[in-house]
Amino acid sequence: CTIGVSHWIAYAMTKGRVRLIARANGARALLKLPPTFSPNSSIVDLVTSGNRLAGVTSDGGFVVWEVPPMVDDDIPSLLLVSVPPSQTNPYKSIKWHPSDPDILALATTTEVHLINVQRLYHAHGGDSISQHILASDAEVFPAVPGGVSIPGSGMPSVRMDQQIAAFAFDLSHGGLATISQEGTINLWSIGSQQPPSYQAQVNYGQHMNYSQQEQQLLWSGKVPGEGAPSSLFFMDQAQGVVIGRKRNTVIQLVAPKSTSVQATTKFVLGNGVFGSANTSSNAPDDREFFAHLAYDPRIRCIWAASSHRSSLMALRIAPPDLLAKPGVDAPLHFEQILDFPILHPTISLGILGTSDVNEMEEMERGSSGMDGSGGTAVPTGPGGEMAMALVAYVIHAGGVDQVLIGKQDLETASQAALVKLPVQSSPPVQQPRQDSPSIISPPPTAPGIANSAAVHPNGPRDQQKKAGGNPWYDPPVFAPTAPVPVMQSP
Repeated sequence: CTIGVSHWIAYAMTKGRVRLIARANGARALLKLPPTFSPNSSIVDLVTSGNRLAGVTSDGGFVVWEVPPMVDDDIPSLLLVSVPPSQTNPYKSIKWHPSDPDILALATTTEVHLINVQRLYHAHGGDSISQHILASDAEVFPAVPGGVSIPGSGMPSVRMDQQIAAFAFDLSHGGLATISQEGTINLWSIGSQQPPSYQAQVNYGQHMNYSQQEQQLLWSGKVPGEGAPSSLFFMDQAQGVVIGRKRNTVIQLVAPKSTSVQATTKFVLGNGVFGSANTSSNAPDDREFFAHLAYDPRIRCIWAASSHRSSLMALRIAPPDLLAKPGVDAPLHFEQILDFPILHPTISLGILGTSDVNEMEEMERGSSGMDGSGGTAVPTGPGGEMAMALVAYVIHAGGVDQVLIGKQDLETASQAALVKLPVQSSPPVQQPRQDSPSIISPPPTAPGIANSAAVHPNGPRDQQKKAGGNPWYDPPVFAPTAPVPVMQSP
């Protein structure tokens, strides 16, 4: 992801630059990579936490900045950590810990480094350090159990299909999980292994042997599915796992600590299923068809934005069955899929983090002039704040748009949808197209998949504006070749 949302919007640009736009007043500022990076380096994965911004570069380096909540042209940013690229083991992705703003995880294809940003800043003062030094102050999680290397001794030996495709924090088990290209999930316990520098300090500077045997593997299993994994999310209270595959065009719901796939949604492009053989000269290039996923545990919803469709889709996961028999867990399933039009197909998607929702909702109400006293009436929560289901920013070919969807709007769309999923009665007959009889073709209005007319006869109330503060826009007209989600049995 190349966009992050906090007190400001941050999105990556060319030549190592990051644009910041203050959410409160639209003020702009610019960050630039330190001189130790190549002039051609750019941020390819960007994440925010409070007033901290971290990114992985195109050549495998890593930086962390601390930025004031209010920005301007002379922004007094502080460089906390800077790690130039490693040619042998470059970083690929990055994530903040969901509840600890000092903890950050970085992944290469062979291992994940869990670091304390504040500790590193106190030790090195923001000076450039090598990956070897950073790894000596990190908790290391390997792609393969027992496959971690001693820092400085070289890369561990990992097959291509064992390389890390994605990773995520699992707060329910106090762990961090990786998923490989072949779909194997390894769930590790955080804190079961001290970094080498911690061990050295405890022993008064003496060298300590670094052994991965101290690391605790909580669970491991291979989840079957179509295509290589692209993303990984853990639901709250150990309720399940969300896996995105095949550039996030296949979405799976998996039971906790299990390889059992309980529900699958697939996105379809044009008149062919993504990945299907199609010799037509006008067939879309599969490699250019992708989606971005974000999971919001507050409302048990997966937000999906497609590279070929001008909409945001809300994949709602059914809540736990309170009427289920004791000791018998009801299978996970998608309750509804709702479609909200936006202006453009999406290049990158960033949503507001759960921990910042209340603060940012209040800011949105103030900056938009939408309050409960006169003006535009908006739904409010128990404390009087705006009740928002989604505060998101999408990057497209023409710039950056803001998307706001109120909780009341989401519920209205849900109630107006044709049916809920899964359909218990006999499914409708799908008429195959003449030009591709072997390919799944959903009917114009598939059960449980709400198009814009079914959800909002007069258009949705998702509010969009340019990041610079342009007026609201009308929803676009859908192209007939846009991808359509298709429900499939696990």
